[in-house]
Amino acid sequence: MSKQSSITPQEQQKLLDNSISIIKSEIYQMRKCLDNKHKLMDALKHASNFLNELRTSSLNPKQYYELYILIYDGLNYLTLYLKDNGNNNNNNKSNTNYLIDLYELIQYAGNIIPRLYLMITIGSIYLNNKDAPINEVMNDMLEMCKGVQNPIRGLFLRYYLIQRTKNYLINSASSNDDKTTDNIINFIINNFIEMNKLWVRLQFQGHSSEREKRIIERNELKILVGSNLVILSQLDSINLKKYNELILPEILKQIINCNDSIAQNYLLDVIIQIFPDNFQISSLKIFLNSLLMVNMNVNITLLINSLIDRLIHYKLRNNDILNDNSFLNEFIKFIKKLNEMNVEFSINDYCLILNEILKLSLIFNNDDNYEIINLIYQLSIEKYELSKDKKDSDKFKIILKSIKNFKNFQDFLKINDENYFKLFNLQSMKVKNEISNIIINKIIENNIIIENEDELDRVFKYFNKSILFKDGVLSNEHISDTKLDLFGEINNKTTKLSLDDNDKSQKDMKFKNNLKISKFINFVYNKDINIQRKLLEKIENYLSNGNEECQIDIIPTLIYKYMKLLTDMKSISNEEENIDVKEMNKIFNKISKLIEIIKEAEPIEAIRLNLDNAILSNSINLNNITYEYFIETFIIYEELIIENKIQYESLIIIINTLMSMDNMIINDIEEFDKLILKATLYGSRLMKKSDQCRAIYKSSHLWWINKDSEEGEGDDDEGEEDTTPITLKRDDKRVLECLQKSLRIADSISDRNIAIELFIEILNESVYYFIHGIESVSIRYLNGLIELISNSFKENGRSEIQYGYYERTLKYIKAQRPIDSRFFDIVTV
Repeated sequence: MSKQSSITPQEQQKLLDNSISIIKSEIYQMRKCLDNKHKLMDALKHASNFLNELRTSSLNPKQYYELYILIYDGLNYLTLYLKDNGNNNNNNKSNTNYLIDLYELIQYAGNIIPRLYLMITIGSIYLNNKDAPINEVMNDMLEMCKGVQNPIRGLFLRYYLIQRTKNYLINSASSNDDKTTDNIINFIINNFIEMNKLWVRLQFQGHSSEREKRIIERNELKILVGSNLVILSQLDSINLKKYNELILPEILKQIINCNDSIAQNYLLDVIIQIFPDNFQISSLKIFLNSLLMVNMNVNITLLINSLIDRLIHYKLRNNDILNDNSFLNEFIKFIKKLNEMNVEFSINDYCLILNEILKLSLIFNNDDNYEIINLIYQLSIEKYELSKDKKDSDKFKIILKSIKNFKNFQDFLKINDENYFKLFNLQSMKVKNEISNIIINKIIENNIIIENEDELDRVFKYFNKSILFKDGVLSNEHISDTKLDLFGEINNKTTKLSLDDNDKSQKDMKFKNNLKISKFINFVYNKDINIQRKLLEKIENYLSNGNEECQIDIIPTLIYKYMKLLTDMKSISNEEENIDVKEMNKIFNKISKLIEIIKEAEPIEAIRLNLDNAILSNSINLNNITYEYFIETFIIYEELIIENKIQYESLIIIINTLMSMDNMIINDIEEFDKLILKATLYGSRLMKKSDQCRAIYKSSHLWWINKDSEEGEGDDDEGEEDTTPITLKRDDKRVLECLQKSLRIADSISDRNIAIELFIEILNESVYYFIHGIESVSIRYLNGLIELISNSFKENGRSEIQYGYYERTLKYIKAQRPIDSRFFDIVTV
């Protein structure tokens, strides 16, 4: 190796080219001699000549490999010749003597490299003869190879040995002869041991300044050493007993004793990759114990991950038959020993290993694994407690995130999660928030129904500890490094989230989180009314501890869940003909208190919720509650709705809701009249006259309300039912007053285009009442309104849109004449 380091790359290339030229020339001469069967000795001399080129110490491994490939091809030609020559001799004994003579003759070669290559070439053929002393020849070749101790030359020589004998070894081991198999195993293992020694020794060749170069060269040569183990794995006659008692211990002993990180990293991974999956499981204890004895620079984490990945795929391929998971305990014992032997073992690597064990445990996925999973969480806590830097807690995030790998996320609710929750509590707020989101996403994605208080507590306790329910603060550790560099440490322990501090993204994140919780609440359900009520009350208690934003975003969903509960109670009550008014009143009171919490922040939402509950209470015939919901709606409308457009839209919703209060109209007309008078009054107070006009003519419907009835006579022939409307409230005078007042307001608007549009709208409303028999809306009234609109068009010109609207109304009136003769008296031209 010293020669190699003393010459330039250009000189190396020149030497390589010269050697290639010599080898090709000598191979050509050898083949000519072999073609002339009487010149075998001359052929062997030419073979010895080109093999002499392998004696060099001036080439790097890649260059040396080029020579080796050329020479291997040349010796392959010689091998075929010797096999054919022996087979052409019908006398098997003469063939054996022929090979013995050659084998002994070759040993007189002057140089050891040509001698050993030719000896292996002939010996590998000799092994296939029945009368050959197999063990003696194999041992002879192994021992003779010890004569070459130069790392590169020795590695390639032994690689040639294993490649030439490969077919014989594999074929012979397929027999049922245990003794033969054991001899073959010993032969391969001994060659592996010697090759590994040479490979490790290579790092000490040359000057210390070339250490990095030696590492590169070693990595280029590692496949030569690994080839022994590959051939070993191809022996069919190897069973679990031989592997565990004869093969693996010897291989591991050599790997550990060499104490070389490069060799240990590579060879341990080779063992993982090449031997069968069931061998890996049966020998797990032996293999894991060996990992505890390797060089400190060995990447144990990568090896464990590689092994577990192999076992995971084995389980996936054999899911139905591979049910024994007792071997998982070996991984737990291993990680415990690792932590005891090396307290300073990297927390990051420790977590990666634990995470892989978790993944494997979840793949087996049976009740026995819950204990192992919880033990892993416990080990994580213990490791954290040994840590000197508490910032290391976030490194355990990968363990917490393992819940994403649960095949059935309901398993998460089955686990005794005390240790998981302890580990969760050690994390920063950022990590807690991330884990909480994983939990809620998994529940939503998998449509998991939370149907008891224990399950609800298991989920909500994570929300309580995360930013989802906090007061909008993050700890200092999450302030950007740039901000700290510019402004230094923040004195207070927390930094308030503020849009002014460019924290809009935080606000958006919290809104998204709250939206997820709202979705989650929809998965909280039990068909038992009493249990469902307790579940909702528990959610309400959790929300009471949450921040204001959380309450505002989530309470509407909770309210609708309470309303669904009331609907279910109503259905049950109808079946049992027994309405539990007291309990329903309690729930409605809860809903009112919840609306009270959000009304200032979300007044429009509060109005909708009040009106929805007014509809629900009306359907149950709880009219006093219905009345209270409308009063609350009016209070919110008066105190909190400021913008004119929103006032108008809210008032229209109120009017439409009041029109549907059939039970209240029937049973509490006085209270209802108070409400509709108030609503009509609100219309007259709107800022814009156009809004006043529309609100008042729409309020007219509050004084004339019908309800469809299905009690009419049916048509027996066609099976159809007639619906006869029932008049719940009818006050013709009030209807006309509303129409006239809206007309006066419209006429007072200075923008005549707007006024005309409103005139047409009032005409349409009036036609509706005329059809339904409101006597105060007479033909004279309609004709006067039509005349007003026509004159307005004459005075102000026609707008296509408005006039088209007007013409459609007149066309409708004409279309009604064949149906109702009264329409003939309405002037439409």
